[in-house]
Amino acid sequence: MRTFRFVVLRGVSILAFFLLLITAWFLWQANKPIPADATYVALGSSFAAGPGILPYANDDAQLCTQSSLNYPHLIARRLNLKLADRTCSGAQTTNLLDRGQFLQHRQLDAVNARARLVTITIGGNDVNYIGNLYAWSCQVQPKAVPRLLASSVCKTQAASAIEPRFQALPAQFDRIFTEIHQRAPGAQVIVVDYLPIVPAQGSCTELALDDVHRREARQVAARLAAITATATARNHATLVRASELGRGHEVCSADPWVQGFVWFSNLLAPEHAAYHPNIKGMTALAQAIEQAVRLEHGRSDKRTERGGRSVNGCKLSVSS
Repeated sequence: MRTFRFVVLRGVSILAFFLLLITAWFLWQANKPIPADATYVALGSSFAAGPGILPYANDDAQLCTQSSLNYPHLIARRLNLKLADRTCSGAQTTNLLDRGQFLQHRQLDAVNARARLVTITIGGNDVNYIGNLYAWSCQVQPKAVPRLLASSVCKTQAASAIEPRFQALPAQFDRIFTEIHQRAPGAQVIVVDYLPIVPAQGSCTELALDDVHRREARQVAARLAAITATATARNHATLVRASELGRGHEVCSADPWVQGFVWFSNLLAPEHAAYHPNIKGMTALAQAIEQAVRLEHGRSDKRTERGGRSVNGCKLSVSS
């Protein structure tokens, strides 16, 4: 009996030791500095893809209107990474998880064990955030949108239809994080939420929204940011709070990081994307993401303060 008990105890000890080694290996992989030429996978919607920022990337995803100056491309060049940019304008969480757009694979299929960095900007299209901004702006400036597009662009979705999608977002985020961690256990996962569009006070011609809809837009943006932050923390990822970083750079500001309600003239290669990041916004996001990567891997310079409140003098919040 003693011999049997000894064998069992020894077997349990060996198993526990190997489990400890495996856990330590995964933690070491996740916290190793990202080497040059490593794989970086970018996932998300138009706020990551960069419609309206010329020139566009020359690849198979042209219908996604990916800019060659979007934050994924800027980050890949800054950190010398191999980029797999799967961002696509109009993407919802289902396009990451279940089905792709424009006859493409779903976005998460690009994530594999070679990935060392994954960024995500998603959720806004699930709740028709920008779609309703367009529709409300059509009511103020009905002639701003070409007739060919007005029937689809200027159509609002009621709050009663959007509420179930808000309720579903946390579970969708959890599914995304779970699959990324399974596919790429050694990757740093960074979520970038949405740059603010509507200022806390005031308005202008470029912001074609009345008082009621400006207030509603701020409420939707705040709720989306809160859901994103909670899901990111729950799944032990890093959050770059573009929603805070962009304060003071909304439409109507002296230095806007997002485009006002100005419509494009070229349908195949839009030179404007209303209520989307401009090149200044994309550059600011790329700088924030780069600093988040360096902060995570202990390579930040003396100007970077851990805790995420101030990086290089910018109003940046990075939580992990």
